[in-house]
Amino acid sequence: MTTTRTFLELAKIAKTRGTLDNKLYRIYKYNAYLAHKRLQAAAATATREMHFQNEITSIISQRKVGRYGN
Repeated sequence: MTTTRTFLELAKIAKTRGTLDNKLYRIYKYNAYLAHKRLQAAAATATREMHFQNEITSIISQRKVGRYGN
């Protein structure tokens, strides 16, 4: 997965070479934005999966308690 920092470093390299124009800058900035959004989505998905796993675990343990009369 490409990180936000990668696109910022590419923009810095292009700037030192003198090839960073307005259009290329906007492209790098937009790609950095998309990388940030992908990172946020991955974190949200992991949180959702962890929450779902905790819900399943609590349901299973409640059923075991009810079944065995503990």
